[in-house]
Amino acid sequence: MITSGTALGARPTDGPDRVAAVLGTDFAENSPDGHGMGRDYGTAGFFWQRE
Repeated sequence: MITSGTALGARPTDGPDRVAAVLGTDFAENSPDGHGMGRDYGTAGFFWQRE
Protein backbone atom coordinates (compact mmCIF):
# COMPACT_ATOMS: atom_id res chain seq x y z
CA MET A 1 0.00 0.00 0.00
CA ILE A 2 1.33 3.45 -0.91
CA THR A 3 1.01 5.75 2.09
CA SER A 4 3.63 8.30 1.08
CA GLY A 5 5.87 8.98 -1.88
CA THR A 6 5.00 7.63 -5.31
CA ALA A 7 4.96 4.37 -7.25
CA LEU A 8 6.30 5.10 -10.74
CA GLY A 9 4.68 8.54 -10.48
CA ALA A 10 1.31 7.44 -9.05
CA ARG A 11 0.61 9.34 -5.83
CA PRO A 12 -1.43 8.20 -2.81
CA THR A 13 -3.98 10.94 -3.56
CA ASP A 14 -4.56 9.88 -7.20
CA GLY A 15 -7.89 8.40 -8.23
CA PRO A 16 -8.37 5.02 -9.90
CA ASP A 17 -8.26 6.40 -13.45
CA ARG A 18 -4.98 8.25 -12.88
CA VAL A 19 -3.36 5.23 -11.20
CA ALA A 20 -4.42 2.99 -14.12
CA ALA A 21 -2.99 5.55 -16.57
CA VAL A 22 0.36 5.39 -14.76
CA LEU A 23 0.57 1.71 -13.73
CA GLY A 24 -1.56 0.10 -16.43
CA THR A 25 -4.66 -2.04 -16.46
CA ASP A 26 -3.08 -5.27 -15.22
CA PHE A 27 -4.45 -5.35 -11.67
CA ALA A 28 -6.71 -7.35 -9.39
CA GLU A 29 -9.66 -5.34 -8.07
CA ASN A 30 -11.88 -5.92 -5.07
CA SER A 31 -14.71 -4.10 -3.34
CA PRO A 32 -15.62 -6.16 -0.29
CA ASP A 33 -18.11 -3.78 1.32
CA GLY A 34 -19.34 -1.59 -1.55
CA HIS A 35 -17.91 1.55 0.08
CA GLY A 36 -14.29 1.07 -0.83
CA MET A 37 -12.21 -0.35 -3.63
CA GLY A 38 -8.74 -1.79 -3.80
CA ARG A 39 -6.46 -2.51 -6.71
CA ASP A 40 -3.49 -4.81 -6.38
CA TYR A 41 -0.76 -4.20 -8.93
CA GLY A 42 1.49 -6.92 -7.52
CA THR A 43 4.19 -4.86 -5.84
CA ALA A 44 1.91 -1.89 -5.10
CA GLY A 45 -1.64 -1.66 -3.81
CA PHE A 46 -4.02 1.28 -3.93
CA PHE A 47 -7.19 1.62 -1.88
CA TRP A 48 -10.01 4.16 -2.06
CA GLN A 49 -12.81 4.80 0.41
CA ARG A 50 -16.04 6.70 -0.32
CA GLU A 51 -16.93 9.50 2.04
